[in-house]
Amino acid sequence: MDFIKTKLAELEGMHDKTVCMQKSNFSSPGYHTTLMHKNAKEVHRTRESLSAATAFLVFGGERYTKIANDMIKKVISLQDTNKENKTCGIWQWFLEEPLSEMNPPDWNWADFCGGEILYMLLECQQLLYSDTKEIMLKSLDLAISSIVRRDVTPGYTNIAVLGSYVSIVGGRLFEKDDYVTFGENKLKSIYKIVKNIGAFSEYNSPTYTFTAIHDLKRMLLHFPDGEMKDIAKELYMLSWETIASHFHSKNNHIAGPHLRSYSSIFRDDTPSILNYATDGIVKIPEFLSYKPHLGTIIYDVKCPVELLHYFKSTEERVLKQLFAKDEEKDIYQTAYTYISPEYSLGSVDICDFWNQRRALLGYFGDLEKPVYITARMLHDDFDFSTAVLRTVQDKNKLIGLVNCAYNGGDTHINIDRIKDGEISLKRLEFVFEIGGDVKSVSVDEGCENSFVIGIGGQIVNLNFNYAEFKSIRLNARIENKDEKIYIIIEFYNGQETTLNLKETEIACGFSIGINEDFPICEAISEGNSLTIKSEAGELTCLKKGALVQTLAN
Repeated sequence: MDFIKTKLAELEGMHDKTVCMQKSNFSSPGYHTTLMHKNAKEVHRTRESLSAATAFLVFGGERYTKIANDMIKKVISLQDTNKENKTCGIWQWFLEEPLSEMNPPDWNWADFCGGEILYMLLECQQLLYSDTKEIMLKSLDLAISSIVRRDVTPGYTNIAVLGSYVSIVGGRLFEKDDYVTFGENKLKSIYKIVKNIGAFSEYNSPTYTFTAIHDLKRMLLHFPDGEMKDIAKELYMLSWETIASHFHSKNNHIAGPHLRSYSSIFRDDTPSILNYATDGIVKIPEFLSYKPHLGTIIYDVKCPVELLHYFKSTEERVLKQLFAKDEEKDIYQTAYTYISPEYSLGSVDICDFWNQRRALLGYFGDLEKPVYITARMLHDDFDFSTAVLRTVQDKNKLIGLVNCAYNGGDTHINIDRIKDGEISLKRLEFVFEIGGDVKSVSVDEGCENSFVIGIGGQIVNLNFNYAEFKSIRLNARIENKDEKIYIIIEFYNGQETTLNLKETEIACGFSIGINEDFPICEAISEGNSLTIKSEAGELTCLKKGALVQTLAN
């Protein structure tokens, strides 16, 4: 396969012989690492170096044996092996940043790196040096110990699935029943929740549904026949059904909402994975390269035949799915998706604004000129996790409310929790972001905070029915920046100040109608309460002093 030859050459070009690791440009999601504050340019990644070693051994054979073995040894030398440390068994992200400097360390690296080491031990033994295998076994044992100690909740879908695989298969390799039992119980608990609710908690994630699919396929390769393999088969089918049923055949995207995603317009790997897994039914646009995840090819990941019809379908679909619940707290999260032949619109009924969320997401256009619309809350230009979105959707009509909880996270839902409701800020904005082929988009401002958005023959009517900051009513504005279009409600923009979310009114109500007149809505502000009503439904939120009420990981 030409792609494999090209990929091996690319990986070889990225290999830095001076440190025996892969070198690439620095990027990050904005947390865990502090290198973005140190103007890092190029870095050497631990996880990606192990993935490259796997590719060298699987596809390159003896020619790349020394590079792969040296790289494995180098990466394993960076694992914390001090059993007195909480971080024992995990790795840093980058050679350039020790675990002690991460903020905080990422325990997921025990799962990710452990999974790569386990696969190479099982499938590439003949190309591993004896001393390499010895240190790999010790490293894997420490990684599994970390996974067991951490014991993530079943709702942390991709890590719970991967940790189950590593613990079960690694436990059998070591003949350690406690590892096997832990992994089997974890997989059973994932299955129980999914059977009860009907979906993974990381619902419809283009990134992590595929991560789960790859790890479930490894289970199918390495599990013996029996209960665990049957569970893996069922979860594999469910994962693919989620992806397939949300696929829009015209714009080539997985319709929203996405509970975890790193890009609103798909990057190279997603359409490439789908192209491989559907044997070419899903096409790759000309502006992207064919770059499937190497695991897709290594594990030969394929979509079940009975689901392939979704990737050709032009029929209208409505999908409504509960994906998280806490009966004791009476908190539930439900996703709603409307797929028409020309576009899609999806939303979550209640969700935070973490930067991995796409809780309100529409796709328009076609294969070569896709366009997206999504909603974001920005604190100093970064997604504000403690803000909360509420929606009610009926096909092409939607109403929404936005407010701020005072006890959520700032840049991340867990890592940097807000203390005493106080934040420092220079800007706070609620925005509708339009990206992709924005040359095909027109935005006309109407009266009273209404906007008419034209996208390739489709008309999106957006109206801000109410917006308030500190008892002051606000108006929206349009801004073009970084090849995107923003429609902005600006709550604050000025000198750095401290804001107490317990005491400050921050609220916005809006409505959307696609290819029809503006939805008839009524916004009612009474005391500390904001309500919006329409024929689609009714929503209410507090304008200040709200608590976080979402469940999704």
